[in-house]
Amino acid sequence: MRSLFKGIVLSLVWIVSVCAALPAHSYSIERLSLFIYDGASVYEDRRLTSSVSNLPTGLTVSFNETIDASQNRTWVWTFRNTNVTALTNLRLTGFLDADLSAPDNTFFNEYGELIALSAPADHIAADRWEIGEPGYLTGDLLTRATQGNLQNLSSLSATNLDDTAMALSLPIGTLEPDQTLTVTATLTATGAAGLRQIDADDGSEIVFQLYARKSMTANPPLEADLAIEKITTTPTVTVGSDVSYQIVVTNDGPDDLTDAEIADNVPTSISDVEWTCTASTSASASAACGVASGNGNTITLTADLPVGESVTIAITGKAAATGTVTNTATVELPAGVTDPDTSNNTSSVNIIVSPATRTFDADLSIDISTTTPTVDVGDTVNYRIVATNNGAEDGEDITLTATIPNAVNGVTWTCTVTSGSATGNTACGVTSGSGNTIALTVDLQVGGAITIDVTGTARTAGAHAASAAIDPQNAVNDPSRANNASSVNISINSVTTLNAPLPIPTSSLGMLALLALALALAGLAALCVKPMRKTLLPVFLLAAFLGSSLVSHDAKAVFENGNFETGTFEHWHEEWWVNRGLTGSPPFTDDNIRFGGEYTMRLLSIVGRVFDPRAPHLELPREGNFTAKVNNESGGAHINIISQRGTITEADRDPVTGKLHVRFTYAAVLEDPDHGPTGQPYFHVLLSELPSVFRPPSPLVHAAFSCSVWLLIHASIKPLGEAYPSVEWLRL
Repeated sequence: MRSLFKGIVLSLVWIVSVCAALPAHSYSIERLSLFIYDGASVYEDRRLTSSVSNLPTGLTVSFNETIDASQNRTWVWTFRNTNVTALTNLRLTGFLDADLSAPDNTFFNEYGELIALSAPADHIAADRWEIGEPGYLTGDLLTRATQGNLQNLSSLSATNLDDTAMALSLPIGTLEPDQTLTVTATLTATGAAGLRQIDADDGSEIVFQLYARKSMTANPPLEADLAIEKITTTPTVTVGSDVSYQIVVTNDGPDDLTDAEIADNVPTSISDVEWTCTASTSASASAACGVASGNGNTITLTADLPVGESVTIAITGKAAATGTVTNTATVELPAGVTDPDTSNNTSSVNIIVSPATRTFDADLSIDISTTTPTVDVGDTVNYRIVATNNGAEDGEDITLTATIPNAVNGVTWTCTVTSGSATGNTACGVTSGSGNTIALTVDLQVGGAITIDVTGTARTAGAHAASAAIDPQNAVNDPSRANNASSVNISINSVTTLNAPLPIPTSSLGMLALLALALALAGLAALCVKPMRKTLLPVFLLAAFLGSSLVSHDAKAVFENGNFETGTFEHWHEEWWVNRGLTGSPPFTDDNIRFGGEYTMRLLSIVGRVFDPRAPHLELPREGNFTAKVNNESGGAHINIISQRGTITEADRDPVTGKLHVRFTYAAVLEDPDHGPTGQPYFHVLLSELPSVFRPPSPLVHAAFSCSVWLLIHASIKPLGEAYPSVEWLRL
């Protein structure tokens, strides 16, 4: 039975400002409060000095106070529930703030202690207590007392004195309709139970005690704490598999119960539902199932449950559809019975149903071949992968994987059905993609085949193997596993010229853990200051090897294609803009750049082993086979930028030096040094997004160049007309 006042807290507060003499001593009562709390609301009633009565509708109270000749006090409150429904989950707490011998000394010299928690026969005794500073200015005893959250301790002692308050709390539970509750509080000079308050200076004492009693009702209602639990032994299954549930309903008392109502609506995604009910039996009593068994997704039955007994319902069925199946069971009490805890009257459980795995018998085979077994660096490489089902049954959800060597980059592939029906039982799953690793889930009908054509660009000289495999994921009986994998080799030759390209040095570059590092390489051309004078743009030449564990010609770069050895700007971000001229005066920074509208002319190129008349002393490429050229001599007022972002880890630290390195080479070629500072060509190398920990001194090797460098080539390098002013290769 539910209470109309669920969540109600009754609170009664009394304030007494009376000074009276106990034998040989004096005391004053600053506050006496009675709080009743049910877990949601707090109520308070005060009757001495000031009158405050905050009680729930339907709850009445009468109050009486007696004082004997020795100033021993007794307060009695009589509550009556005039509602037609019960008040439940009630807890009552008494709070007393009294001062001993305050006129003679002070009220900050007191402490308290527990005597005992007991009450007269047939009364409800306190089960919680606390002594401490009341909480008007410091402490929080009053706050906890409002809800009965007492700590069963005294924060004050003979060596730790202060203003002292005492609180006792006792459980009331349910107050039925027309039932009364009598609450008694006493304040005496001595006592065998309750809390004692002591004045440390004169030794005077008072004892505070609190207890209560509920009247008997004509027909006390039954009360039973029913609990239901639902579990499954099949939390994960596939479609078509058996599933099982178990429901256990228990009566935790205090009264025996008949006709408890049990319900379980099994979801329709579980088919063929059947169930049986079994009752427990003990020496003193036996439970009983209203119905012993049944079938169908709607399960309803009653059960008789003596205190401590239970019934168990076993449910079976089959998973009919994929997904997460949530099943909830409930138990309800018959009319006229209350449950002190309804939170355990519902229980749910999930079963995850996955698609069924179909087994089949098929001879699967795969073959990888190449039409380019021998190529040069920079040439196109081709592979073909063919997967076939040679029978005897169709195959589904077959895993196909292939690995193309890292010596081939720019890898792309397409997949087509070359035998069987693309709309039937043979399918690629995915028809195209890129990258050196291919992973597909395919379907192959009997006689069906798929073909994957792979292309890429030879990157690193040497012999390199590609492989492919097909795996039915243990869903097939394959009579010949030997043809489930295949591999093929290609040979990549270095580019040969009269002057062989310089190898990329074997070095190990280290960078700090999780450093986000962006390298931006920009060539900026100034506006022509003198209208009749031709202005050539700077040529920014970069042969970069950025990465870790560089071995031979293979740069395993933190920056992808960091050395441009693909012969392209692949993985680099490109920008080209109008140069509106620099603002301000040297030394220039990023803030001095003025970007205009984007040019349609892209002045970015990759060059191999060539002679550049603008820099006759520079050997191209500086390292490896290719060099990036940013901007050129065509016209003026250009800004060209390439940039890339990479992530560096502690594993990249150079094992020899123990330091972190970013290394690259560059050279700049410029003309017309007669321009003023803001009209000169510049080039800019920027390492950005370096945390403050990387500002020098730091483990980053920056070799005489800071995180941002601007360089201007002055006219003093060579006279105009004799040659193009330039810098030699610089390596950082």
